[in-house]
Amino acid sequence: MSGRSVFSKIRPILRVLAVVFSVFPNFLHRWIWEISDIIPGVLGVGLRYSLALAKAKAMGNNVYWGRNIVVKNWKSLSVGDNVSFHENCFLDALGGIRIGSNVSIAHASSLVSFDHMIEPSLPIKYGKLAIGEITIADDVWIASGVRILRDTTIGSRVIVAANAVVRGDLADGWLYGGLPARQLKSLRDAKYTVSSSRADIKNDRSSSDGV
Repeated sequence: MSGRSVFSKIRPILRVLAVVFSVFPNFLHRWIWEISDIIPGVLGVGLRYSLALAKAKAMGNNVYWGRNIVVKNWKSLSVGDNVSFHENCFLDALGGIRIGSNVSIAHASSLVSFDHMIEPSLPIKYGKLAIGEITIADDVWIASGVRILRDTTIGSRVIVAANAVVRGDLADGWLYGGLPARQLKSLRDAKYTVSSSRADIKNDRSSSDGV
């Protein structure tokens, strides 16, 4: 049975749990979120979804939350349908994070919607924060170890290769990679295989399976 099928069957239960969790104080929400990491299988995934649904600004259907994920400023986080956040991701939505539908964010990726400003009279860590929204459109794959910074908009049908650092606007229909991320290949006219753990890019015209 697929994850979507399981979700559709237990969705009413998850929504009831979310209503209960919505009245919990923040410290209790954080505690249950951390405890959910040791709960295996569907039970742990379902618990994390209900917690996310209770606290986020918007949360679509069939959103997978892996283990050991840190989320800050839930009320500025909006997520569409069929989205997956894999293990060890970090999200800080201080400046706002909006994610569309059919998006996969691989393990150990970070989305941080602010920077520290440098002020001559202060240590860097105590400088004022410059905030800026992160927007990810529909049909996007963020590979492992990607860093997405404030004031970033990622267009639809985009792949960001592993370990890239992203800031600014990424146009629709391209594969990006590097530090800083730059256009590498168009996804419109050919099929490519991209490793989720390395930034290797291989032209795969003979394959019948798209990325």
